[in-house]
Amino acid sequence: MKRMEKKWGLVIAFALIINLFLPGRVYGEGNSQVLKQKIYSSYLERYWPYKVYLPASYGLNKKERYPVLFLLHGLYGDDKSLLNQVAAKEQLDRLSEEIGQDSIVVFVNGYDSFYLNQPLGYQMETALMKELLPQIEKDYRIDPRVTMHGLGGYSMGGYGSARLVLRYPDYFQKALLISPAVWDDQASKSQIGKNFRVISRDYLKLSKLAYESYLPTVDMDKDPLHRASFYIESGDKDPIIPIQDVEDYALALERTGYDVTFLQEAEAKHNWTYWRKAFPRAFRWFLERIKEDKDSCLEVATRTPLKSIK
Repeated sequence: MKRMEKKWGLVIAFALIINLFLPGRVYGEGNSQVLKQKIYSSYLERYWPYKVYLPASYGLNKKERYPVLFLLHGLYGDDKSLLNQVAAKEQLDRLSEEIGQDSIVVFVNGYDSFYLNQPLGYQMETALMKELLPQIEKDYRIDPRVTMHGLGGYSMGGYGSARLVLRYPDYFQKALLISPAVWDDQASKSQIGKNFRVISRDYLKLSKLAYESYLPTVDMDKDPLHRASFYIESGDKDPIIPIQDVEDYALALERTGYDVTFLQEAEAKHNWTYWRKAFPRAFRWFLERIKEDKDSCLEVATRTPLKSIK
């Protein structure tokens, strides 16, 4: 009996080990994966880590090209924050199967840069556009159509997404903004105002002109066709970013001609308790919009070559 138990124990252990190396399947027939990656960035002058979510279908169809969503974390976060705090991989798996639409998702490590080119610090915007995006396009099968490219984030990452989607309309056309740091006034509780060294060379003061030059609304008319679509969500009890500032930003986009979905969550604050509910809604919006655009076959334009970005 003991010999039999030992034999079956070895069989089970062997089966478990083999299972770790089995290829995945689509929608219940395989496994998605999150890859831990890094590149050396000359603009950041350091090795730069990031994570890449590949859907279960990626390894099965070698010819298919995929939409891509870049996700930006908030202040004091990193490229692991959304994976750990909102179970992003599991949420994407569930929604991909439910909606029938997959996407590659890149989790960016933006440090505390506000995703800007800092006068005395990281050149994060340039690193993102000239180093990370080309690397992703080199390593993975990315759909070249601009309607298949999204950028999203929360808090500081929401600010970065709000600004960069408008600044690079020939690359990004989907934006997911959760509790975005889109303060109207420097005198409000603006973290950029408090940490003004990210945008000012002057260690003593931050001018109104310098602050306003980094507002996400500056590039609102850069795309005369206003093609981007926005999903914006924030809590009405947010103590960091006034809900009125977020609503004003959403209204400004809408009046300019952008497609905007805006959700105000009652009693929600600026924390993970709220964001764990908000991100699944944002992911759903992104995948459904991608599926609609993909099925319509109306958009054939491809992005501007990244080498042309200055």
